[in-house]
Amino acid sequence: MTSRFRSTLGMALCAALLASGAWAQSKTTAALTGTVTDESGAAVPGASVEVSSPSLIGGARTSVTEESGRFRFPEVAPGLYSVTVSLDGFQTVRLEGVTLVTGATQDVAVKLGVATVSETLVVTADAATVDTASSATNTNLDSDYLQNLPTGRFQPDVLNLAPGINNDVAFGSAGSGLAYQLDGVDTSDPEGGTAWSFVNYNIVEEVQLVGLGAPAEYGSFTGVVFNSVTKSGGNEYKGLVDAYYSNKSLSDSFSGEEFEGLNPTNESFIDTTAQIGGPFIQDKLWFFVSAQYFKEESSNGGPIRTEESPRLFGKLSWQLNEQNSIDGWLEWDRYDIIGRGADSVTPLEATVTEDAPEYVGNVSWRSILSENTILNVSYGGYDGYYYLDPNQGYDIAGRYDGATGLYNTNSNFFYLADRTRNQIVASVSHFADDFIKGDHDFKFGMELERSTVRSRYGAPTGVWFYDNYGYYDDPGTEEYDYVPYTQGYYNYSYDLKGTVERQSLFAQDSWRITPTFTVNVGVRAEFNHGSVPGEGNIFDNTAVAPRLGFAWDMTRDGKTVLKGHYGRFFEKFVATEFYYAREGAYTPLEYRNIYPSGYIEDLGQVTPGVVVIEEDLDQPYMDQYTLGIDRELGGGITASFTYIHREKKDFIETVSRDGIFVPINGIVEETGRPATVYDYLNPEDDVLVYRNVPDLHRKYEGYMFVLNRRLRDNWQMLLSYVYSEATGNIDNLSASGQYGGDNASSFLDTPNSLVFAEGKLTNDPTHAVKLQGSYAIPKLNLLFSGNYTFNTGDTYNLRSTCLVVDGDCYDFNQGTVRFHGEPRGSRRLEDKSELDLRAEWFMNVGDADGRFGIFLDIFNVTNQARFTLVQDRAGSTFEEGRSTNSPRTYRFGAKYSF
Repeated sequence: MTSRFRSTLGMALCAALLASGAWAQSKTTAALTGTVTDESGAAVPGASVEVSSPSLIGGARTSVTEESGRFRFPEVAPGLYSVTVSLDGFQTVRLEGVTLVTGATQDVAVKLGVATVSETLVVTADAATVDTASSATNTNLDSDYLQNLPTGRFQPDVLNLAPGINNDVAFGSAGSGLAYQLDGVDTSDPEGGTAWSFVNYNIVEEVQLVGLGAPAEYGSFTGVVFNSVTKSGGNEYKGLVDAYYSNKSLSDSFSGEEFEGLNPTNESFIDTTAQIGGPFIQDKLWFFVSAQYFKEESSNGGPIRTEESPRLFGKLSWQLNEQNSIDGWLEWDRYDIIGRGADSVTPLEATVTEDAPEYVGNVSWRSILSENTILNVSYGGYDGYYYLDPNQGYDIAGRYDGATGLYNTNSNFFYLADRTRNQIVASVSHFADDFIKGDHDFKFGMELERSTVRSRYGAPTGVWFYDNYGYYDDPGTEEYDYVPYTQGYYNYSYDLKGTVERQSLFAQDSWRITPTFTVNVGVRAEFNHGSVPGEGNIFDNTAVAPRLGFAWDMTRDGKTVLKGHYGRFFEKFVATEFYYAREGAYTPLEYRNIYPSGYIEDLGQVTPGVVVIEEDLDQPYMDQYTLGIDRELGGGITASFTYIHREKKDFIETVSRDGIFVPINGIVEETGRPATVYDYLNPEDDVLVYRNVPDLHRKYEGYMFVLNRRLRDNWQMLLSYVYSEATGNIDNLSASGQYGGDNASSFLDTPNSLVFAEGKLTNDPTHAVKLQGSYAIPKLNLLFSGNYTFNTGDTYNLRSTCLVVDGDCYDFNQGTVRFHGEPRGSRRLEDKSELDLRAEWFMNVGDADGRFGIFLDIFNVTNQARFTLVQDRAGSTFEEGRSTNSPRTYRFGAKYSF
């Protein structure tokens, strides 16, 4: 542990423990509050309130109402609760079916009548939940919801079920702007911020998506926080055995010449899980264990790609005493693929083989320090790697044939990624009743992260070849020979190593000024440090993020809430912000022409070999404004409308420091548009520098409408419509790359990336509709569910290599230059309109909780055929399809649960 890490840990822990202050719920818990009144509406103090739930380890909890009739149960497990209120002289009331969801506070009203009979009055709570104190607009998907829908069962894909999220892009942000969490601790890849740990779909109890109006305890994201809460054991034994199966004969295909060679096929699919949870000691020690085996063989028009993923998961929940509890879990998994990258132009020999094992775990401690003060401390992390090894080993060079368009002999690259991640999250929550005009839910906390990254990239034998690159006179012969030649790409490689350290402190207050008006205020500070071997710390910055919001119970009955929020959110700190600057880690690319005579023409160096960091870099950030209204409609249905405005700025990119660029004015050959493209005169002598680029920007504006009905009376539903616009001059791809994302890349190494860069971003779904739900008919032992998605197609535009000057394509010094030939996002792919359905027959087995079911899932019921990617390079193949969606597929399954 570094001295900085130790000192910051001590400072943060002291700040947390000495603070008089957090909120009633955390990233893995919920809160239950309420008011008890008599029949006249007057507050009833001194009433006994007891809450119980199968999710609550340690047994029922009790409290007593205050003078105002209020009661509160902070930091309780999400689930289905019963609330019993009693007081001498009044009839006892039991409120059944109170649903608590992760990260939210459920407020209930209980009315006591004068005791005339001794029986307890049982009342069923409305399943609708409107949080009257929160400024946030969150989405929660529970286990019932996830298990009943027809989905692909890849756990990270769950986030695409939520409103406003498509292709792993949330509200206009790039995919790397997501924060992937397990039980409230980030498990993202510290190199670039993408998903790293892939857990079993079946171990997830609830998914929480936080982003719009998020309080200060949430940070290091510009999309949403995708938090998966894992299952726990209980006082009763609960288990599951399931299996899903499909194969090629259960899949249709797309007709038409344009889809030839692109039809994705599912040769074989099997996904099976066995898991059980229960008590070692009633109300004291619970366990939960799960084992999964997943195997899929598929093809995208080429050779078969085989993926195999076994996973083992174990969890213990221990109630040490009335005040303290500990939860801990560990998962081992592998994510192995043979034939990664296989397609219609890439045979098996030219693919890579992925080897990716890991251990990921989490330990959390919750301590009730007093009636109004709670301490939470969690540790989470992983140790793993994923290696992409060339299919034919490291002693054969890869090749690409320009005449046939096929890769051959071997993969032209390898990639070896090693990762560790360690993170501590601690907070103190304190409730202050009637303090400085109203009630306060304070929360103070800190996060500490120390992660290590090593990424190695190169080509087998150090070179790969592009055969039949073009035709030219062979300099190795005396006569004129106009012959095809090969271009070789030599020596390009890197061995990047970095340590990511981050310390975050936050403070927030949910200040209920009146019973109907709450102000949510907070601030978050992040201290980022990056170091590389041999040079120590080379990157430091500090980011301060204010948050301010309100919630107004307009109708004074907890059914209509107007909310608004402003917040600054900083991009997560990742290694790509600094680790290219490690001296000696980066070998520049050299390229040569090789002629049939054996003559080799040295063309020089195409990329700089030196990267440095500019001092005083600011962390990229997003400013977000939201305004919305939530309304409980009755019958368990809530409606919400939210306006969202986001602006992303201060992007960090590697840019030229010493480059000599000459502007060349001309006409884009294919579009006829005038353009200025830059001739790069000294790539071999240039130095790249990390820098905030003020001209880069991204903007999102959206209007979101949601209808939600949690499971009640055998049916549930989630309907959403989002109208939005995502614009800017740096793209919002699912992952960073040459043409723009949230992480530093080769995007801005030269100014040519900014030619026609302004426009509509790739992920710009103008209209997005999602309808999901399920309906059970118990008398017939049938359950039907569906998932319909519509969104406007992604954008694209032509990219050219020909700037016409004086009648000819200009010959740039740096070689081929590919640039936007028209404004970004000038064209669109076909709209997505897909329906997935499930039909299940079930029967009760044994006691009332035992159930066996068999089901059929049908994906893409209408067999909509569309390209998900087209060739955007100018030429004879422009706008030809490169990949498609999946055709209609049938999947059978069986499940036994108890």
